[in-house]
This record gives sequence, C-alpha cells and structure tokens, in this order.
Amino acid sequence: MSDSPIAAAPAAIARRRLAPEPNRAVPLRWGGYRSRQLSGLMLICGGAGLILPANASTIGLALLGSALHLVGWSILPARGWRRVWAAGPSMLALWFTVLGARTLFLLALPLLLWLLVRRRRLPTYALVALPVIANLWATTRFGIFERPPVVLAGVAAVVLAAWVAALASRVLGWPSKRAHSGNSPDER
Repeated sequence: MSDSPIAAAPAAIARRRLAPEPNRAVPLRWGGYRSRQLSGLMLICGGAGLILPANASTIGLALLGSALHLVGWSILPARGWRRVWAAGPSMLALWFTVLGARTLFLLALPLLLWLLVRRRRLPTYALVALPVIANLWATTRFGIFERPPVVLAGVAAVVLAAWVAALASRVLGWPSKRAHSGNSPDER
C-alpha cells in the first residue's frame, strides 16, 4: 500500500463529515424542513411534467402544471426572496420548451434557479451546462422532430446535475458558516 497523498485522498474524503444543508438553518413559520423540501420538489417536478408535453389539446393540464410548479417553489424551505425570484422564470422557461426540441436547452434555467434556491457552492454552477450539452447531443442523435427522447435526455441531465451539485456542496462544505438570526421575514 502506498503512502502517497493521492492514494490517501479517497479515504480522507470518506472520513470527512459531510456539511449539512444551509437551508436547514432558516427558521420556518410552518411545517418541517424535510416535508417542505420533498413536497416542493414533487410539486415542481410534477408541474414541469405537465408543462413539458403540452400542446393545444392539453392546455388545461399545462395550466394546472404551472400552478403546481409555482406552489412547489413557494413552499421550498429557503429564504423568501430566493423562492419568489426563481418561480416565475422557471415556469416561463418550461413554457418556452413547448416550442420544440431545439428550445429544451432552456431546462438549464430551472436547474440554475434550483442551485440558487438550494444555495449550492459556486463551482457546482458549471453543471448548468449539462442540460445544454444533453440537448445538443439528443437533437443531433434523434433529430429535432423526435421530442420525447430529447425531453428525456434534458430532464435526466437536470436531475443528474442537481444530485451531483448537492453531493459536491456537502463534500466541499458551504461558503458561510454563520447562523441566521431568524428576525427577518425574508428568511422564512
């Protein structure tokens, strides 16, 4: 067994205690952190799932998806300004993807906003390029008229990037260790 620092790096990372989520420190007015996180995520994804396949005959479902998407952003456990700032642009980006497979690169915007709301480390923002790359690959591979595989590639890239960003942020730690005062309604 080698005593080199490179060989010892994986063991050192495994022994390192993972940093907690920074939004856990935000005082909540109602509900618990985990329940709001899971509910918000399900509503955001469910709403997006109703918007992405929208066409003229499913406009009602897409409008319902918009409402669910906005509610999902509003109940995430995070500071209020982050949630409000993210909800509208995320929904609009999803609506623009209805225009065709070439616009699915816009799935990078909801991912970017997710990283902002979830307070991920700055280096993880480079992962926003993943949905764009997946869209370019899928449209080249399947063509612009084969929308379902292109949507699937884009959504898979968003989910993968969000998980990698969460793990990387927990391993790297968070930029600020300060406690939140809880006095501002903006933090709820």
